[in-house]
This record gives sequence, C-alpha cells and structure tokens, in this order.
Amino acid sequence: MLKQSVIYLLAFLLCLCLPLAGNGLCADEAQYEAAPLSELDRREAAAWSNFARAVYLASEPGADVKQLREYLKACLLELPEAKLPMFLLLGSFDESEKEPVLQIVAEILQANPDNRALNLFYVDGLVANQQSEEACAWLYELGTRENWQKPDIAARLLYLHIAAGRLEEAGSLIAKLRRHKALLQQPLLRLMQAWHLIKANSDLKPKAKRRIEALLESLAQLEELKTDQDLFYKTCAVLYDYKDWERMQRILNQAPEAWKSEPAWLMQKLLVFEQQQDGEGLYDFYQKRYAKQRLHPGVLSILGHSFYKLGSLTYAIEMQELLLRANPQAEGERLHLALLYMQARESKKALALLAPLQNNSMRAMLLMANLYSMEKDYAKALAQFKKIVEAASKSDNLADMGQLNSGVYASYAWNALLSGNVEMALKLYAQAYKLDPESAELCNSYGYTLADENLQLPFAEELIEKALAQEPDNVAYLDSRAWVRYRRQKMPEALQAILHCIEEASRGGFADREIWEHAEKIFQANGLEWLAELYGWKAAQ
Repeated sequence: MLKQSVIYLLAFLLCLCLPLAGNGLCADEAQYEAAPLSELDRREAAAWSNFARAVYLASEPGADVKQLREYLKACLLELPEAKLPMFLLLGSFDESEKEPVLQIVAEILQANPDNRALNLFYVDGLVANQQSEEACAWLYELGTRENWQKPDIAARLLYLHIAAGRLEEAGSLIAKLRRHKALLQQPLLRLMQAWHLIKANSDLKPKAKRRIEALLESLAQLEELKTDQDLFYKTCAVLYDYKDWERMQRILNQAPEAWKSEPAWLMQKLLVFEQQQDGEGLYDFYQKRYAKQRLHPGVLSILGHSFYKLGSLTYAIEMQELLLRANPQAEGERLHLALLYMQARESKKALALLAPLQNNSMRAMLLMANLYSMEKDYAKALAQFKKIVEAASKSDNLADMGQLNSGVYASYAWNALLSGNVEMALKLYAQAYKLDPESAELCNSYGYTLADENLQLPFAEELIEKALAQEPDNVAYLDSRAWVRYRRQKMPEALQAILHCIEEASRGGFADREIWEHAEKIFQANGLEWLAELYGWKAAQ
C-alpha cells in the first residue's frame, strides 16, 4: 500500500510542477526580485523539505518506516492541515496500529491545539479505539474553548454520552447549553435532546412523551432530512429506539431517490419490517422496488436474511435461489439453499442440489446424511456417515478433518440406533465421548442409551448426572435420571426424579409420550397404581 501511495504522490507533485514553465517564474532572472524569507516561509519550506525526504525514503526498497514517520510528523507539526503528508502518514500504519496513530496525532495536536479539523480527527480516532470517555473529555474541552458556539461539537458530545449510557453527563450538558438557546434549536441538537429523554425515561410519563413527540415531529418536517445524511440516519436510529415504526417508515419513504439505492437505507427499511414482524409487507416492498432489477448479491443476501428472521422461509428460499442463479458455482450459496430446503422439509430438492458436491465437499456429505435421516432412510444415512468418516480419515485438509467432531459421531450413533444396530450405536457414542467428554447433550444421549439397554448402569448414571450438572432443569435429562435409577432398581430415587421431571415438564408446557411411559412404570414399581393408570392413559393419547 505504501509503494502505491508514493507513486500517486509523485505523480501528483509532478502535475503541480508542470505549469511552472508557463507562468513567468522561468523568465529572465532579472525580472524576478528575490525577497528575504520570513520565519513562516522558512518553517513551511522546512516542512515540505521533510515531506520530500519522506517521499524519497518511501520509494526506496526496505524503507525505514520509523524514520519515514518522523519526517512526516515533522512536516505536519508545521502544516497540520496538509492532506498529502497526513495521507502518507496514515498509510504507513496497519489497521491494528490504532494506539501509535493516536500517539503521533496527539503530538501534532500539542503543537497545534486550535486546529479544529485535527481535533475532530483525533476524537474520531479515540472513539474507534474504544476510548469514548477520553473522546468526550477532549470534545468538552474543545467546546469550552469555543464557548459552545458550534453545534457539531455539542451534538457529537451528546451522542457519545447517550450511546455509552452516560445519561447524567448528557443531562448536565443539555442544562449547560440552555444558556445558548439558539444552539439548542439546531436540528441535530433537538434530536439529541429527544434521544436523551427516551433513554432517560424507560417508563415515559405524559410530560416527557409530549416533549419527545414535539421534538421528533418538528424534525420530521425539516427539509434538512433530505439533504443531511448524518441527521437523516441519526433520526432513524432515535426513532428505532423510540419504537416509532410509522414515523420511521414515513421518513425513510421521503428520502431522496439517490439515498434509496444505498445499502444503509435498505438496512433501515428492513429493521422496520423486522420489528413489525411483517414478512408479507417486506415481500410487497421487494416486489415493488427490486423484483424487476438485477440485484447485487449482497442485497439479495440481506433480504434473504431478513425473510429468514421473520420466519418467511418461502421468501428466504426465493432470495437464495436468485443468489445461486447469479453464481451457480458458489458452493456456499448451494449449501445454504440446501439447508433452507431441509428446513422447509423439501428433502428431495435439497438432495438434488447437493448431488454435484457429494464427493468433494464434507459439508455437503454431512447435509446429505442428515437429509436421509430426516427421510427415515437410515440405511442411506449410515452409508453416508461411513463415507464421511472414511473421507475425513484420508484427507490432508485440516478443515475436512475438523468436520469429524463429536457431533458427527453422535448423529452417526443416533442413526445406527434408529436402524436397530445398538452395538454400533454404543461404539459410536463411545468414540464421540472420547472427543468431547464435557458435552451435556452427548453425555445424556450416551447415558440414556446404556440405561435403556440395561448396560453399564453405574457409568450410565454418571454420564446423566454430568449432563444435569450443566443443565439442571433440562426435562429430557431429568427423564434420563429417573429412567437410569429405575433400571438400577433404586425405586424411591426414581420416583423422586420422575416427579421432578413432571414438574419441570408442566412448567415449560413440555409433553412427551416417552416420559409418560417411564412415569407409568416408575409409579407402578412404587405401588402408586392410580398414578400409573393416569400416566398410562396419557401415554396412549
């Protein structure tokens, strides 16, 4: 990046020099009277001399970046508003080097404390470096020096305080600014006052609400909302916090057409539809605005994500189909669409879509295994899982090897169990447990299977207790505890466990035939015939 910047700078400087021959400066020396340089001239010349040194140094292979920055800093100490040296200086840092950038800008500011642009640049740097309080302190000092004559400083300071939840500080500043009545009437400051009232009053009282409404409605009528993008998007953000979807929608609809082609505007529209839980409204908006256009993949992806969040799976699939049509070779898009088909219970479509990837994509193979399982074709599911294990074992690709985790073995085991191959299932659960002995779900599945088969009961109970230690109110795990105790002939403990399970199931509205069957047997074993009959009846329903 540094080399490219230097080439651009040298080309630019050359362009500046070319006109000199025609402007009289190269005429006869007698026509040009040299005047002594002032101190200001000398300092400016020295500054540009340092810049020239930096440009020359940057063009050399293996340039000393530290020395380069020193030259540029020396230039900017005298010429803080010079854009080219600042551009080259910033280009010499990586994005991760925020602290050194701030340090060098602070040194330049120390020599030029009244340079407004540099002050605001420094504040932005502090905010980007997660130093909001320091940024606010700097802005407050700058505002005080300017006697709060400029609305942008006050608005920026209020914004940072409110965004960080420092509402008391924001309130104090608003009170202080009341001495500058004209200032508080500025649109951005009116907006910040409304936002402060919204944030400071979780339970809005009529007086506060009337004040907020007055401020927001006065803003909604302003022509500045159609010319000032910062005011426009900040207004949308405040209306979002206020949950005023109707007014937010109105302001968005009144935006200039040029803004409506920007992703930021679309994101605001989607937020409104999502908050209103209006999937049909969003699709109607899509049909009217975008259906006849060839949309950028990023826009289709955003729309698809919103439809998915709204539970509009059919429309999410439509967006994903368009994405894949635009780029049929994209494996990620194909896999995502197959996953959506799977969620829509369209297994055949998903399997057909994955067929071209079935021999060279581990993720595709895993999806296909789960699709066969969903179709209750356990023979094909087991064959697919076997293929996955063999492929991952032979692969040198770390990503492929990483796919072969405890979850894959647990799914493989579950399908073996459903196919009736208990011995295979237990071996696979054991393999999964070796890979992830802390997984609560795996511990429960493995422990319950052992208990159901009356095998290694002490170990089975240990596994189930391990799962419950992580999720003590999980109904499925509580049922497993009751069942393993029943299998171990610990009837009073089994009774206590099944009662706890039934209580949690009732609380969560959870109903499962297997739990009622277990309850019937445990109540019967404890001599509670009438309860056994009741839960036998529930299980039969």
